Amino acid sequence: MNLTESAASQRSAESEDRGPTGVRARVAAVGDLMGLTIVSLWPTALTFFAGLLATLGVWMLAETYPRSERTRTLLTVANGMRQVLEVRLNDHLRGLQLAADVWPRFSAADAADWKATAQMFLQQHSGFVVVALVPPAAVAAAVPGDGGEAPGAGGEPLPLFDESAAEARPNVLVARTQGVAGWLVGAELGERLRAARQSAMDEQRPSIDGPFTSQSGQSFYQLVLPLEAGAAPEGAGRPQAGLLCAVLQPAPLLESLISELASGYFLAVHDDGALVYTQGTPPRPQPSAEGAEPADDETVELPIRLLMAKTWTLEMARPDLSELPPMFSLGRLVLTGGLIFSLLLAGVVYLGQVARVRARALVIANRELRSQIVSTAVAEGRVRRINESLEARVAERTRALDEVVTELETFNYSVSHDLRSPIGAIVNFTSILSEDYKDRLDEAGLDILRRVAGCAQNAVTMMDGLLTFSHIGQQALTPGTVETRPLVEAALEEVLAAHPGPRPDVSIGALPSVTADPTMLRTVWTNLLSNAVKFSETTPEPSIEIGSQSSPDEDIFFVRDNGVGFDMKHAARLFNVFEQLHPTPRSKGHGVGLAIVSRIVRRHGGRVWAQAAPGKGATFYFAIPRQAA
Repeated sequence: MNLTESAASQRSAESEDRGPTGVRARVAAVGDLMGLTIVSLWPTALTFFAGLLATLGVWMLAETYPRSERTRTLLTVANGMRQVLEVRLNDHLRGLQLAADVWPRFSAADAADWKATAQMFLQQHSGFVVVALVPPAAVAAAVPGDGGEAPGAGGEPLPLFDESAAEARPNVLVARTQGVAGWLVGAELGERLRAARQSAMDEQRPSIDGPFTSQSGQSFYQLVLPLEAGAAPEGAGRPQAGLLCAVLQPAPLLESLISELASGYFLAVHDDGALVYTQGTPPRPQPSAEGAEPADDETVELPIRLLMAKTWTLEMARPDLSELPPMFSLGRLVLTGGLIFSLLLAGVVYLGQVARVRARALVIANRELRSQIVSTAVAEGRVRRINESLEARVAERTRALDEVVTELETFNYSVSHDLRSPIGAIVNFTSILSEDYKDRLDEAGLDILRRVAGCAQNAVTMMDGLLTFSHIGQQALTPGTVETRPLVEAALEEVLAAHPGPRPDVSIGALPSVTADPTMLRTVWTNLLSNAVKFSETTPEPSIEIGSQSSPDEDIFFVRDNGVGFDMKHAARLFNVFEQLHPTPRSKGHGVGLAIVSRIVRRHGGRVWAQAAPGKGATFYFAIPRQAA
């Protein structure tokens, strides 16, 4: 069977596939798939809408959750917060009352010991920032730093309990925390503080006055506890009366308690309408429908009962739901989860329907596949027979080609070898004539003899090149490790010794060792170096560079000269037999050397190429694989 018959068989098989029966089967299959796909959509949609309705019902229940539950939670949190605040604040007040019983035992001479005790008290009761033992004489007098008539009189703001007060009133014992020295009060506030101390002294009752605000923005209370007569220090002896004064800064204390226990709630502490501390954002009033009950249970107010007949008010409100993250609401969580579940359930139903559709499609595809298998088996039989015929023809032509190549090589060797002897005889006879009969020949005859001898010598050289070219194709490779540099130096000396012209300037770079046939590799270097010397001899300062380049898989060598060069459009002809780009009498050679180079390098599994420009020299490269065959 020839190629025409095989092509006809293939076209007939394809025409069967494209026939009316095959087309109708494919159209029917596509129609079935589209119908099954449309039918499979309605169960998916029904499942999704059912899940959506169920989700909306649960969401409505979650959104209408009774408000009483939130109010009960708010009341529980507020009661717990009130108890914590009462315990902690009263703990501060009891500690101050206990100090009022103990500290009067100190005198002015014990100031250092008292200050150490007072500093320990301030560390244990973080709400107090200043404590002071004031003798009765200093109660009515203007104390420096309180805004009286001492330094800074005339309404100028002065530091509260300034260090200068200790120098002005050495009988007043004062202990402070860091940062209090920067607090400033004016004359009016100083007068109110002094009046409160005088009133407590006169009435002999403890008092809590405030809240006051310093000019630097700090909110504080002044606590005054009268001491028993003869208790407060004055000089080295015992005074007749006095006061224990303290400054309470409630904001940091309340913040440390509330931020841990009531995070997320709005909270405010009031003292007779004055704001003592606040946290969070007040809830915005929610609009209510007409006739609906007002939302009075959104805020809780509880009393905080302190010692010394003081009562504060704690106001708490639940978090503003509009400011909470979107996923915080239970209803939104239910809605989101229900939607996701509905989508997943619809996806499962859809995948089930798709599986049914694909099963139907698979049945159709199997039917088509069986018919295609039969057609493929028939086509494979035809292809197998065609391949067997082609392989037989290729084998036959390969044998014929091998015989032709062998005959050509034998003919080449025979012609080169057999012609060498008669041409050599011509060279010898012309030499005898020119020596023995030169007296009988005129100058024209001698010139003819010289030309005959030159042509015969060129023919001998050409025969030698052909013999070498043929011998290289038949000679077996004996690869081994070759040290390149000594081999190049020997080949260079041989070329320069045979060259009668000027010696070029030769530079040899680093040359790695390679795995190759040493004899053939020397032939490569000899031909390349001879070529470089020959075509650079007309240059005023001939030079030749020999070197190598690194590559991961092969060793690349090059020979560069500054000779006549050549045009790169003729580069493809360089490595053919008898090709010369400079066929002039001055260019000695017959175009066999580069062909020999190319054949040797290719037998080693390598490659050879060249780069040049007219009048700018040429560079010949060849590469040998690191593991040559």
